[in-house]
Parts: sequence; structure tokens; C-alpha cells
Amino acid sequence: MEFRGFGSHVWKSAAGYISRALIGIVALRCGRASAYGIPLVSLDDAKDGVNELFFAKVTLALGLIDKYDQPRLGRMRRDLSAIWLVRAGGVYFEVSTRRCVLSWQNVVAGDARSIAMTLVHEAAHARIFGRGVVKTPRATAARHEAAAVRQQIAFATLLPENDSLLKYYSTVLQTPWWTPEQMRERELEQLRAYDVPEWIVRRTMRRYDR
Repeated sequence: MEFRGFGSHVWKSAAGYISRALIGIVALRCGRASAYGIPLVSLDDAKDGVNELFFAKVTLALGLIDKYDQPRLGRMRRDLSAIWLVRAGGVYFEVSTRRCVLSWQNVVAGDARSIAMTLVHEAAHARIFGRGVVKTPRATAARHEAAAVRQQIAFATLLPENDSLLKYYSTVLQTPWWTPEQMRERELEQLRAYDVPEWIVRRTMRRYDR
């Protein structure tokens, strides 16, 4: 029984590594740039100008952070290995690679200010994990998200015309987005957006079955 449980844990971890490795292979032919000392990587071929939009908007977003909170940008350079663009799957910080991941939807729909707020949030997660704090979905996710939102509020207070931002982020935690079910759906959406073989998708999703 214990051996089967151990084997299941090993396979779930291996499936996650396999899916990330496949995405990493795709990344070898990605569009790349750099802004304010942080690498930018688009996990796709250029399509309908999305790559150029990604590079331009993230550069403007980092420029806002540089203008209003240079110490924060310095921490982001240390804490983030890169900022990636993917087809789907939402926004998140990937612990194993220390990269902030944005999706097409976020980049196309967002302006420089909203993207800056997103980067501040994910960089807060990077800093938390960099200090060795481990997140478990059920026990500490809410605390981690609250800490990240507090960083967004702290940054928003430095921006001009910030009333709507402060009002929004003061209430954003009322609608949780970090449940295991939501995390599963975002990862599933991303894997299928890249046509990952279905058997790998199924195996990867098993790690959410607890």
C-alpha cells in the first residue's frame, strides 16, 4: 500500500516534469527579447502580431515599475528568471523555473498598467518562494495570494489616478481563484492549447486527484 502510494507520487511528479519538458522543447524556437534586464520569451511562433504586442506591453509595464518603484524592479530582476507568454492557462508563477507566465488573453486585453499590476503580483510569489516558503493548495494558498495582493496595493498607491485600482484590489480576494479545481482547469487548458498528447494530459491531471 505504501509502495503504491509512493509510486503514484513519483509518477505524478514525473508527469509534471514531462509536460514542462515538452513545453521547454517548444521554447527552443520561441521569440525572445529583454526588457530592464529581464528576459522575455514568447512560447510560440509570431502570430497576428501577438509577440510584438507582448514585448511592447511588458516593456511598458516594467517601465512603469521602474519609474514609480525602482527597488521593486531590482527585486524582480533577482527573483524572476524570465517572463513568458503562452497561448492559454492564465497567469501564474512557476516555482521550478522561477518564471512569470502570462497568457495571450492577458496581454491582448490588458494595458501597460494592468500588466504591471500582474507582474507585481507574480513577483511577490517569486519572492515568497525564494525565501523557502512552501505553498500547499489547501493550507497556505489563500495567505500567499493575500500577501501578493497587498504588494499590488502597495504599488498602486504610488501610481497617479489610482482610485479605481485601490478600490478593485481592496475587494479582489473575495472571489478566490487559487482553488485546486481552478488550477487544474488552467493547466489543462494550457496543455491542450499546445496539443500535448492526451495520455500525458491524463497522467498530468492525476496529480490533482487527491
